[in-house]
Amino acid sequence: MKRSKVLTNSLFAGLTILHLSIAGIAQADPNAGRARTYVPMMDAKFPAMSAKFGMGVTPFNLVFLAFQGFFSSEGIPSSQGLQEAYRNGTVNPQTLVKAAIAMNRLPASSIDDKTYLDRVKSQLDDLTRNN
Repeated sequence: MKRSKVLTNSLFAGLTILHLSIAGIAQADPNAGRARTYVPMMDAKFPAMSAKFGMGVTPFNLVFLAFQGFFSSEGIPSSQGLQEAYRNGTVNPQTLVKAAIAMNRLPASSIDDKTYLDRVKSQLDDLTRNN
């Protein structure tokens, strides 16, 4: 009985150490020690691949990405700035869709999709309604 308890405790301790070491490896920064920051490259094939595999940027995802600052390089403000820009008319569904098209996140035909634009507007309305 004592031996099985010792083995169980040893196994548990070993698995804990293994788990912690794997978690540390997964969080390792690929650019540690380098002066430049890691910026993932934009894949120009994303719209075609997303259509092929049925993975699209939903209106919710589009607004969420904007809120998180993903489109800041296209002049779209993030966070509170996005909410203020939408309220004062600087940002609208078309500007978000154009930014996503410019960054290869949506196909160019998205700018003419009235249903998609209406849903983006609805998401922006929801974002600004509560804040």
